[in-house]
Amino acid sequence: MDTHFTVDELLALVHRFYPSNLEGNDPRHETSEEFQRLLAAREAAMADTPRAQAWDSFFRRLRDAVPGSHVENWSTLRYDACWRCRVYLPGTSPTSTEVKAVVGLVSILAPVFAIYASHQTYEGQRVSNTRLFFPPMPTEFHEQEAILDGLIRSSFGFERLPNEILFTPVSDLQVGNKAPEKVQLIDCLFTDNRW
Repeated sequence: MDTHFTVDELLALVHRFYPSNLEGNDPRHETSEEFQRLLAAREAAMADTPRAQAWDSFFRRLRDAVPGSHVENWSTLRYDACWRCRVYLPGTSPTSTEVKAVVGLVSILAPVFAIYASHQTYEGQRVSNTRLFFPPMPTEFHEQEAILDGLIRSSFGFERLPNEILFTPVSDLQVGNKAPEKVQLIDCLFTDNRW
């Protein structure tokens, strides 16, 4: 069920969930109709609903589809507008000194998703370098990317957004810790916290 959203449609949609020209520390932000809608959407996604059950079912299928990979559910719906999973490349895990993973973001606000790759290196317990890759990704990530893409599509019927839509500026909104002049659609539809 591809929806083929336009940028204008997605901009109108995110403005239903984030108040325009109000910073997060402004008391009117939390009491705004938009923010209350966002909270309601997050609560609904955390409740035991068919959508939440679909995520759980998807996650089980994902683990079965990548037997040589470590898979984690990184959904933080209290703060984000998406479910999130990380599929680590074979031979890496969260405790490796070099961590490579493909990350899937499934929006709770619209039937859309995004995928990116993450490459982090550590010095002791500290992250020394983080690089994110959006399509086209380096070859080493292709297998996990294809599996994740196929499973999200078959589980939810959602549309994968291209980079030109994901990185559309939304300069009148503040999302999480991102200043308004730095906010993009990816922050609004999914999360501003990508690593």
